[in-house]
Amino acid sequence: MKSDRLMKTEVRIKAYNIVWGYMVKISDASKVVYVDSPAKLQEYLLYPSTSNLPFKVQNLAYNLPTNTASWDIAENADTYQLEYKINTPAAAWIVAYEGANTEAVHNPGIGSWLYRCRGVNDEGSGNWSEELAVNI
Repeated sequence: MKSDRLMKTEVRIKAYNIVWGYMVKISDASKVVYVDSPAKLQEYLLYPSTSNLPFKVQNLAYNLPTNTASWDIAENADTYQLEYKINTPAAAWIVAYEGANTEAVHNPGIGSWLYRCRGVNDEGSGNWSEELAVNI
């Protein structure tokens, strides 16, 4: 009986570890899916989040007449990084602006460009915004 009980305990532990592994995968996936919805994200976390990384920058826009890129304030962001590149897959991203403002004047010249922005604080960098295509 004793050995039978030990064997059943081992089977339960293995089953619990499998279930725990799936829970961890779901929790990790929710961090990507619900990056912009902290309330929804909390429903899927297995443990309280201690990260204060900036939230994803929203509403990146470019005003052609003024050559100004702008974006909404990202929660927990102290500064921002704005990058651009020519709109081709092999092109490298180039820093256009780093600072605390939520807009930056930038004129890369005539062409088809992509822009992206992210918030930064002492704990690190947040996720990049959606890429914005700009034709000048």
